[in-house]
Amino acid sequence: MQFLPRGLAAAVLIQAVIQAGMPGAEYMARVVYVVIIGTIVLSSLRVFILRMNLAKTKD
Repeated sequence: MQFLPRGLAAAVLIQAVIQAGMPGAEYMARVVYVVIIGTIVLSSLRVFILRMNLAKTKD
C-alpha cells in the first residue's frame, strides 16, 4: 500500500473556513499549506531514496 500526500481536501476545507470568517483562519491556512508542502517534499525524498536502494539491490 502506498501512502502519498493528499492535501487537496485540507486546502479546500481551509478555504471554506476562511470564507466563513472564522478568527485565526489565515494562520490555520498557513499551517495547512506548510504541512501539505512538507508532506510532498518528504514523500518525494522517500521515493528518491527507495528508488536508489532498489537500483543498488538490482546490481
